[in-house]
Amino acid sequence: MGDKKRLASELESFLSGIKVFLIDIEGTTTPLSFTKEILFPYVADNLQNYLETHFDEDGCLCDIESLRQLAKQDEESKVIGATRISNTDADKNVIIQDVVANVKWQMSQNRKTTALKQLQGHIWKDAYKLGEIKGDS
Repeated sequence: MGDKKRLASELESFLSGIKVFLIDIEGTTTPLSFTKEILFPYVADNLQNYLETHFDEDGCLCDIESLRQLAKQDEESKVIGATRISNTDADKNVIIQDVVANVKWQMSQNRKTTALKQLQGHIWKDAYKLGEIKGDS
């Protein structure tokens, strides 16, 4: 019994500083083809509608701001093909078009940026909730 308590104590100590577990399930719980053939095309096809529907929500605004900051960094770093995203004072439709162009460019470059993945995750969450995407088994 002493070994179990020691192990539990060591595990608790190890976990005490951890705030987030990031689990990569791609290819583990579903085939990689599901991501490439279903999830990524869903984002590309539904991005504009998602932004129009959720534009005024805090989560979407945070996603847009993260993408905007990344676009500024890309511009400053002279990343070829990078597209800018208009400032918050621009017309909503202009911002949406900028975000669509930026996200589609990032996806075409197979970028793995946090800002992109965060927005994709929110779009997929909404799609699963609406029943528009179902997991592959």
